[in-house]
Amino acid sequence: MSRRIKEAWNKLIFCWNISDSVSAFFTLIVNTKRYKWNKVKSQNHVKINDTPVKYALQFHNKKRTIFLRTYAGDLDIFYEIFYKKAYAFSFSKKAEMIMDAGANIGLATIYFLNQFPDCKVISVEPDPTNIEVFKKNLAEEIKKQKIFLVEGAIGLTDGFGFISSPVLKYNSKILEDQKSFVEKIDVKVISMNNFFKQYSIDKIDILKIDIEGSEIQLFTDDIRWLERVKEIVMEVHSARAYHVCTKAILDYNFTRKNAFTESFPQIGFWIKK
Repeated sequence: MSRRIKEAWNKLIFCWNISDSVSAFFTLIVNTKRYKWNKVKSQNHVKINDTPVKYALQFHNKKRTIFLRTYAGDLDIFYEIFYKKAYAFSFSKKAEMIMDAGANIGLATIYFLNQFPDCKVISVEPDPTNIEVFKKNLAEEIKKQKIFLVEGAIGLTDGFGFISSPVLKYNSKILEDQKSFVEKIDVKVISMNNFFKQYSIDKIDILKIDIEGSEIQLFTDDIRWLERVKEIVMEVHSARAYHVCTKAILDYNFTRKNAFTESFPQIGFWIKK
């Protein structure tokens, strides 16, 4: 019980410190509780009207307005990235080009912009409802061309695929066929090798991958694109994905650093030797 109380207290302090106003603090606390109370319904695929809520927050003493849906899982991702520090690895001190594959509503993109203010980010997201919130969260950076948003998915080959439309929007997956899901969305898919060509990219300093199981396809067959990547941070979603991806990455002269920590055993970090 004392551990749970300590965790609740630490989370409360985090919410207070990151909120730019008392109103934002209480809204964040209340909606966190609402999400927790309704999570069982979400897991049972009960959809709720989920209008994004506006929060006045501050990151590294800089004010920023972000939008989070209360029931779509946005709050889970928010706490994972900014409270639990899922991506707090020992990256190189300088990064000019970052790719956020599986950008969701842009919270990881915001994290990397905070760490590397002078970088440019290419964010890739296939789910239209996530894209809508992403554009709200990063409107200024998109306008200034610090961020380029690709509305689609990366995969093994170029073409089109399908994504499921789950209640928890961070669980959107690229499907090989459209038989398994009643509700689905057509999306553009581009291979990583053609991604470099199409968007005139020479190299990627940091590649963040969280694509809900599609990482196996990404690291299968032609993976020459790894020659142009310096550091990789990736969430794997199965033991098979771990085996396939790790072998491919290590074969391209990467070494694993601070990977698969106790807090986030599913997230790994690799850097080129």
